[in-house]
Amino acid sequence: MWVAAAIKIIMAGNTPNPMVLEPSQQEGYNFGLVISLLVVMCLHGGALLALDVYIKSYWKFVCMFTVTTLPLFFFGLMLIHAPEALLWLILWLVASFLAFFFICFGLACLLLLDLILKK
Repeated sequence: MWVAAAIKIIMAGNTPNPMVLEPSQQEGYNFGLVISLLVVMCLHGGALLALDVYIKSYWKFVCMFTVTTLPLFFFGLMLIHAPEALLWLILWLVASFLAFFFICFGLACLLLLDLILKK
């Protein structure tokens, strides 16, 4: 899923504008935005990998949830005027956010069930 989002970000860097009449008025490939978004995705993936490797308790999912929530809040505020490449990054962050949210919710339910059954 990460690779698909990265490919979509790379492909979205050169989106032709259908409203432009002459091809010379088309905007060029947005290298700066695409490279920045790919760096953010690599840092996010690296942080998740490091948390997965070095934290051995169930708290790693809470940490992963937090690491995913912070960039989602930052980039989610730009959603209104976002170019297409940024939309793919936000979609990746939303998918990660939902996955870790449901994992943390399931772990919280298991912990609560374990506490109830011990009594």
